[in-house]
Amino acid sequence: MEDEEAATKVLKKGRDPKVWTRKFACTGRGGSGKGCGALLQVGKEDLFVVREQTWYSYEEEYGTKSAVRFRCPECGVETAVMSEVPFRFSELPKRSAWLAKGGGYEGR
Repeated sequence: MEDEEAATKVLKKGRDPKVWTRKFACTGRGGSGKGCGALLQVGKEDLFVVREQTWYSYEEEYGTKSAVRFRCPECGVETAVMSEVPFRFSELPKRSAWLAKGGGYEGR
């Protein structure tokens, strides 16, 4: 009797589930607010952490907080995406380290 169990064959490969990507629009949210509107496929390697000053109205004083951003390769504007990414701050580089590794798109 022949082996009736055939191995499953991959007909078309899917994306690697270990590689995180997400579509975002360049809005400038959390920064200048003057994004170009480009729709971008952003990966973990495109993200970095910044410290930004913010106004805490309930304490009536300024403070700092961390935010996760990406920089648009079309216009160079940064957009905050903190709540939409599944990474901790410690898993992402600071802006200066990201830029030093070539993250700052040429000419921006």
